[in-house]
Amino acid sequence: MITAASILLLALSAGPAVSCNEKTQGQLWPAEATASRTALRQSVQCGQLYMCERGNWRRQWRQVSVPYWQLAGKPRPVECALPLGQ
Repeated sequence: MITAASILLLALSAGPAVSCNEKTQGQLWPAEATASRTALRQSVQCGQLYMCERGNWRRQWRQVSVPYWQLAGKPRPVECALPLGQ
């Protein structure tokens, strides 16, 4: 069951700090996920991986994966509470 608090937390979660434009289209954020297999795995499992995509009207960052803990209805794991790389 999704509550207003969980929606607010998802809206306030740290998103990409880089603007999505022609130069960044097709790139992943965080950039560490491109270079490191461990960082890629962690960001996918925690739902923190974004890709710059071109929509109908503009380019925007879209979440690539869904957090596994959210699908299972479990609380957020400790390793997903920290930003990537900490």
